Amino acid sequence: MLHPKEEMDYFRDKHSGVEFCMKMGNPTADHILSHGIFEYNIIQWCVQFLNPSGVFLDIGAHMGTYSVLLAPHCAHVHAFEPQAVTYRCLQGSVQRSVPRNNVSTHRLALGREEGTLTLYQVSPDGGGSSIRREVLHQPILDQEEVQVRRLDDLSLNDPSYNNICFLKLDVEGNELAVLQGGY
Repeated sequence: MLHPKEEMDYFRDKHSGVEFCMKMGNPTADHILSHGIFEYNIIQWCVQFLNPSGVFLDIGAHMGTYSVLLAPHCAHVHAFEPQAVTYRCLQGSVQRSVPRNNVSTHRLALGREEGTLTLYQVSPDGGGSSIRREVLHQPILDQEEVQVRRLDDLSLNDPSYNNICFLKLDVEGNELAVLQGGY
């Protein structure tokens, strides 16, 4: 089980030069420290879909690489990450590296129905975790109960949700349920 005492620290990404928070002392962290964040080229490709007045929804934000690097290109980012330890890293990355304060973090999963579900963790850094046990092909290391909300039930009339220009879904097999809970 991941405990609050486990080592999390900041590192400067080799690709972007931006600081992120990450749970250290695991193979994923070692790889990122040596080679830079995953999907950097894809994140740069996403810039073309953003606009200065648009809103970006980062659903399955992990430690916030998309949220942090795309925040300068849009009016607001809503980053969703249900896992407790990973969410703390997301918050740390945003606080450390987003000077415009245009990123809102939300510790919850999105899905078809509101409620509480079990999130199954398959890696020490939190990547690959899913609320759909049947899609996992790795041993389960831990699990935690997470709050699930429907995208439609969020305050989409709030001005910070107006003009959604881009949505990134990385929710390990739960993508359809997220969309079914949306408008």
